[in-house]
Amino acid sequence: MSMLRLYTRVLELLGKEARLGWILAIANVLLASAQFAEPVLFGKIVDVLSGRPVTGLFATSSAWPLLVAWAAFGLFTIGCSAIVALAGRPAGAPPAPGGADRLFRGTSCSCR
Repeated sequence: MSMLRLYTRVLELLGKEARLGWILAIANVLLASAQFAEPVLFGKIVDVLSGRPVTGLFATSSAWPLLVAWAAFGLFTIGCSAIVALAGRPAGAPPAPGGADRLFRGTSCSCR
């Protein structure tokens, strides 16, 4: 069974919480891609600051556009992490496990 089919099957078993499961899965994929892009941008910033010519998609002689993009990716990662951690908590609810933790605790016995 392929990995994609396995994930789809597991998300289908969540029943009424499947929507939250899909949101968390997509948010985690976006987080993973942002975490791969951040070191690449940092490397390009180091290249620009060291005077080495930068080629390709991020070709620029100034470090400022790359620094802004790097900061944006950092803020995006923080925001997505907060969404994943807090997803599924009702508005106004006191601090309690949310997101994937709540999803796991609520469905751990229903899939057996």
